[in-house]
This record gives sequence, structure tokens and C-alpha cells, in this order.
Amino acid sequence: MSNYRSRRSDIRSNYVTAYFYKDKKFLYSRALLQNIQIPASATQTVLDVSENGEVAFWEITMDSHTAVPFVTLYGDDESSESLCDQSIDDLVTQGRGLTPGAVKLVGGISPDTPGQIMYNVAYAARYKADSNIDAVGKSTPTFIIRWFGQLPIPYRRFTMVVQNPSSTTALNISSFYLMRTIYEQIPAQPVAPNKSLERTAETDALPGPEPGTQFAPKQEEEWLVGGYRPK
Repeated sequence: MSNYRSRRSDIRSNYVTAYFYKDKKFLYSRALLQNIQIPASATQTVLDVSENGEVAFWEITMDSHTAVPFVTLYGDDESSESLCDQSIDDLVTQGRGLTPGAVKLVGGISPDTPGQIMYNVAYAARYKADSNIDAVGKSTPTFIIRWFGQLPIPYRRFTMVVQNPSSTTALNISSFYLMRTIYEQIPAQPVAPNKSLERTAETDALPGPEPGTQFAPKQEEEWLVGGYRPK
């Protein structure tokens, strides 16, 4: 029998898939934060989590091209690695994903060219600087910065701090999306003589339904209500 057990659950804005192997648990988590407001001339921590994990992808969508997201990973010894410390204007100037010519307004309309995927560096994925209605009916200026890891990068602490340099306008972060793997140590599981996990009622237990949960009728009952039986 396989040593793996999986469990899927919805935890607030996180979608988690958990795999268990002997005394370890691997959580594949997709976190989504939405509608974060940062006042003018303010710097705010959007996310600060301490965990034993690996980051594979993140994306931030904002309504400002001058705001700066500072994304930093910390290791065991508090060593740090910066994944982003520039505004989308800075990234465009360097040709990361988009170039200045690709985002220049033409007749007051953004070309809205998709950014070219780059790995292991933050890049400009979308640059819509006008207020015209786009193909999906949105008129808000939209700026997206993405980061893809060619290989996941391990960390013990993940932080995102966003700086709003505007002295007059609040910054709206419509979404911040993070894909990561979290590793947790769990008590050793009983092992059968064939080296597989020994199944017990306790180790196989999964969360039961919430009190008051309504279940659909059995198929046989549905057939009877419908006035026919299966062949």
C-alpha cells in the first residue's frame, strides 16, 4: 500500500493539497489576497509568514505603475534574497517582460501587450495605463508584476512589503497570488512489516461533515421520485 495520503480542503482564501509521507507532510498551497488599500505616501506589509517552505510563483496586480513591491525570502540564518524591489516602470525600463515602446500610449490607449515570460526575475506581465474599457469590460488602469521560479526557492520566512510613493492617491492592490509548498513535521506513523503505513481508524480518519450538512438523496431514491428504476 502506498505511503502517501492526500487531503484537499478550502481554508479561507487558500486552496491546500496535503500529502503525507511517513513523518512528513507536504502542503501545496495557493494563497490569494484581494482588495488591499495602501494610503498615500505609506509603506505597508502585505504578507509576512514564517514557515518551512518553497515558493514557485507569485503575482501582484495594482492600479499604480510607480508602487514598489518588496518581496524578500529569509533563510535559517536570517540570510535574505530579494525577488523584487522595483516598480513596474523600473522593470519596463530594463526590458523585463515589456519594453518602453510596448507600453507607450497611442492615441491615449495602451497597446496592452502581454509581457514575455521570464524566469527567476520579476517581470512586467501587463501594463494598462489608460481608463478605456478593455475586452472584459474593465476600465481601471492595471499593472501586473509576476515572478516564476524555474526551480522552487526554499525559505523560512516570506515577506511582501509595498511602498506607495504617491503623495495624493491611495494604492489599490486588487490581488496578490502566491503558490508555495510548505513542509511540516508530523508524528511518526505506524509502519507495517512490509514498510508501508499501517492503516488504522485513526490514521485514515478524515474531517467529517460540519453539523447540519445536507446531503443529496441516494441515487435509488432519486430514481423512485423520477418514476423509473435502473435497468
